[in-house]
Amino acid sequence: MRKADIDAAKPRDITLNYQQRTTPLSPIDLAKLPLFKNISTEMLQRGTYAAYLKLIDNYHPNTAITENWTEEQYRAIDEFMDEVMQTKVFTIMWQFLISKGLASEDPEQFKADLKRMWFAFYSRAPGKSSSSGFEHVFCGELRNKRKIVDGLHYWVRYYMLEHEGQVNYLGYLQIGKEIASTIHYNWRKCRKDVGSFLIGTSPEFDFALFTMCYVAKPGNTACKFEIDRQKMAVTSYKLNDTPHIGTSYPVILK
Repeated sequence: MRKADIDAAKPRDITLNYQQRTTPLSPIDLAKLPLFKNISTEMLQRGTYAAYLKLIDNYHPNTAITENWTEEQYRAIDEFMDEVMQTKVFTIMWQFLISKGLASEDPEQFKADLKRMWFAFYSRAPGKSSSSGFEHVFCGELRNKRKIVDGLHYWVRYYMLEHEGQVNYLGYLQIGKEIASTIHYNWRKCRKDVGSFLIGTSPEFDFALFTMCYVAKPGNTACKFEIDRQKMAVTSYKLNDTPHIGTSYPVILK
């Protein structure tokens, strides 16, 4: 799938400034500058990136606030899915799952299954339909009472929050060559002790990878692979006994 990710950022599109290494619970800011030093914004204005950014603008990060969506907002899910499902990366993932008997061959049925898996709202706070697998993984959530960041495992989302001044990067924990990072940061008044994401991958790549691992090999670092000579894994879990994704995120292996 990596070779098929033609929408991935090129090396010249992104410049990172990792600065100093830190520890998960450290309150000290060891990075005076943002993580992303430079990025090609032109890349974010096309195709799946544009559809992704339009979609995530609809979510409220506070898990205590119910998501009440309009028909127009729900259409943004379909627009994103339609863009993603046209890509070669998605097709490779889909054909793999079909070959294992894990996915429907009918595109409309598979799309419906994916929407149930990723986009159905559920509760992380009592009585509130305030979360979904997609929001958790691709947008991130704030548990304000506990002052922690939940999820947020896509690099473009982190970059946008950092660019808007909402995130304060505190230092790195792990660097997986040029393809992945595990970092420590604050988002507003909430903290992310250990936050991981791939670097430079397209929305369709992460969506396909996390879907494939969730369906085929869920569990703690159960889905192992190598990307750009870096050993990696994906940890993914469903929400209780539902078909909904609770979380899915990359792990850098030694």
